This record gives sequence, C-alpha cells and structure tokens, in this order.
Amino acid sequence: MVVTSKFETDSGGCFRTLQITRHRDGQSDKPLYQEQMAERPVAVWPLGERLLTVWGSGSALWVTVYASDGTTVKKVLDVRPKGFPEIAFSKDGAERLIFSYYEIREGTSGHSESIPDSADVYTWVNDHYSKRATLPWVRRFEE
Repeated sequence: MVVTSKFETDSGGCFRTLQITRHRDGQSDKPLYQEQMAERPVAVWPLGERLLTVWGSGSALWVTVYASDGTTVKKVLDVRPKGFPEIAFSKDGAERLIFSYYEIREGTSGHSESIPDSADVYTWVNDHYSKRATLPWVRRFEE
C-alpha cells in the first residue's frame, strides 16, 4: 500500500489529498481510497494490516485508522482526541488504542498544570474498533 498526500490551493482553500493505492510489481494501481482534508499530516504508523494516521489543525488532532481488504479501503476508527494514542495489548493479545484526556489544575507554583484524568480505550474486534470503556487514567491498562 502506498500513501501520498498532495497539497492543493486551487480549490478555494488549502487542502491536502490523502490517497491510498495498492503497489504491485513496482507500479501503482488506481487509488483504492481518496479523501480531501484541510488538516496537516502529523504521523503515520502501520498497525498490523491497518494504517493509523494523525492529522493536525493547530488546536486539534484527528486520528483515523484505515483498513484494506486488498480491493477497498474503509475507515475503521475516526476520533478527535486531545493527544496521540497509546498502542497496547491486552493479556489475550487484543490490540488496544488508548486516548488520554487531561484536566487543567492550579499548580503549587501558581501556574496551571495539565494532569491526565481519564482515558478512552478502544479494542480491535473482528473488523472494527469498539470503544471498550472510559477509565480513570491510572487504570487505563487494566483488563
């Protein structure tokens, strides 16, 4: 699979095109998936047979996971977290994506601090991610 992002300004704004194509015998096929967005690519990770992407817009992140069966590509997770996901595995080997949320508290020095408070836990189930739970941050790795 090949992922490209092309910057375009002729659409009346600044857009990037995410294109996912299959690569065979040194040649790219026609795109399996294409999407335009105004955000900037921040990170891309292979996640087994899936692709995790993080896009930023200055004050927000978009985390999207794409899956392919070789002929089509679909979004299997699309969330707007406050930070990057943690990738973990349960005791039985199930893949988990953990998104932490923060609380702003007054610090001892008079400055506010961002303290992790809770976390949303998503687990890969068959062909999609399922939100398993929202847990206190200190318990985010518990089963």
